[in-house]
Amino acid sequence: MKLSAIAKKVAYKTLSSVDIVKHGSNQHEFNGVKALKVMFGTERVEDNIRCVYLEDSEIPVEAFGKFTWYDSREKHPTRSEHRFYYPAAVQHVFADSEVGDPVFVFQLLDDTFLLVTSPARSRTAELLTWLCTDNALETRFAVDEDLENSVDRNSMQLADLFERLGITPEVKEASLEQDVEQAFGDLSIWPSGKSISQFVWTYNPEIEARENPDEALSRWLDLEYRVFRIIEQSRIESSIDSLRSSDRMVEDFLRISLSVQNRRKSRAGKSLEYHFERILTDFSIPFSAQARTELKKTVDFLVPGTREYNDPSFPAEQLYVIACKTSLKDRWRQVLSEAARVPSPYLLTIDQNISSDQVTEIVDSSVQLVLPQTLIAPYEPSVQSKMRSVGELLSALPKRSHTRYA
Repeated sequence: MKLSAIAKKVAYKTLSSVDIVKHGSNQHEFNGVKALKVMFGTERVEDNIRCVYLEDSEIPVEAFGKFTWYDSREKHPTRSEHRFYYPAAVQHVFADSEVGDPVFVFQLLDDTFLLVTSPARSRTAELLTWLCTDNALETRFAVDEDLENSVDRNSMQLADLFERLGITPEVKEASLEQDVEQAFGDLSIWPSGKSISQFVWTYNPEIEARENPDEALSRWLDLEYRVFRIIEQSRIESSIDSLRSSDRMVEDFLRISLSVQNRRKSRAGKSLEYHFERILTDFSIPFSAQARTELKKTVDFLVPGTREYNDPSFPAEQLYVIACKTSLKDRWRQVLSEAARVPSPYLLTIDQNISSDQVTEIVDSSVQLVLPQTLIAPYEPSVQSKMRSVGELLSALPKRSHTRYA
C-alpha cells in the first residue's frame, strides 16, 4: 500500500522549542514552514484541521480547529514571510509534546487536513516516519507531493495505525473483489477464517514459504487483510441498508459496530495461527497445535508435540513453545506460565506498536521475540539484534525425522 492510498501530500518535521507553548512559544505557529508553499501555495488559506496526538497503546488525544496559512508580510512590496497558524482550541493536543517529537501534516484524498504528532522514539513515531519518508526528519518542514511514487508498504503493517487515526485507505482492487465474490459466493454469510486463509494460499501460489518464510508470512497476512476488508465492506453495507428500516437504529448501529470490532480482533489472531501452522507443515516440523500442558494451559504450538512434552525422559532442552499473538500490550507475560518444562518460550507477533523499551523488557524476561523480517526492519539496529525472524525461529526447530517418535 502506498501513501497515495490515504493522502495527496504530506509534510513532516520535528518540533523545536519555538513550536511548543510550554517551551516558550505563544504564537501557536510552526517554525520552518517555507516548504509548505508546495502544499498550500502562496495565497491565504483558512481551513479545518483535525489534530491528533498518538502515543503507543494509548487512546488518541484529538481536537478540531481551523488553521490559517498566510503571508505575514503581504503588504510589503518585495518580501514575504508565510506562517502556519493553528488555533488555541487544539493546543491541548500538544500538551505532552517535547522538542524533537515528529509532526506530520497530511492533505487527505478528500482535501481535508490531518495533523499527527507522537513522542519521539515511540513505536508510533517510528511507523509514521517509516510510512512517510526514508530520510531523517529536520526542524524545518519537508513536503512530499509525489505520493504515487512513494514506497509500497505492507498493508498489514499499517492497518492498526490507520485504524487508530480513523483513516480508511482508498485501495481499488476490482480484480481481487471479483475473485473473492466468485470464491465465496453469497457474502451475506461470513466465510470461516480457515477458508479465507486457504483462499489466500491458492490465490498467490507463487508465494513459497520454503524459500522465504518471513516474506511468505507477511504477504499472506497482507493479502488476507485485504480480502477480509472486501468481505467486511460488503457485510457492513448490507447491515447499514437494514438500519434504514429499523425501529431501534441507535441500538442496532452500536451492535453492528461492536460486532465489526470483535470480528476484526478474532480474525487477526486466528489468521496468524493458520499461516504459521502452514509454514511449520511446509518445513516438515512436527508440532501439536492448541496443546494442553500440565499447568492446564493451552499453548498455540508445542514442538515436537504433546507426546514428547508429557514424556519425563524426553530432554527439556529439545522442547519448544511458540505463542502467536497479533498484539501484545502486557499480555506477553502470559506465555511465561503456559509450560513449566519450557522456561524460554518463543513469542511470534505482528504487533506494530512494540516500543524499543518493551522489546528489551520482553527479551530480558526470557521470552524470545519473533517477528516477520519486514516488521523488524524499521527498528534501530541495536533493537533488531534482540529479535528473531521467522526464518531464524524455524532454523532452531527440529525436523520431523530428527525426533524420537518420528
